[in-house]
Amino acid sequence: MAGVDRMTIESVVEKVLREEHMDVIKESVRLVAQELMDAEVSELIGAKRGERRPQDRATHRNGYRSRQWDTRAGEIELQIPKIRQGSYFPGFLTPRKRSEQALVAAIAGMSSLLIIEIPHLRAA
Repeated sequence: MAGVDRMTIESVVEKVLREEHMDVIKESVRLVAQELMDAEVSELIGAKRGERRPQDRATHRNGYRSRQWDTRAGEIELQIPKIRQGSYFPGFLTPRKRSEQALVAAIAGMSSLLIIEIPHLRAA
């Protein structure tokens, strides 16, 4: 099974500091999109990646399919998670259209939730 090439935030920052990678924005968008899809699938199936909870699990992950995503930063290749039963399509993608606004809205929603759920991180 082909896995998703995971890049940590630290490695993106490291590439920026060393100026090895000119497409930092593109790579950052891909990273955020992949993490968002993984979170959506985890919620959909009732288990995080690698977690074993057979009594609560709705279905299982079943690999990935590639999809080109056209953005202002250029084409980004996403690895969309597949599930065994049912189907999954990322909420921030629209079929064959640019969907940056939906991704920005999803990120803004996550940021709002973090502020609400973690009050001790708010500025005093």
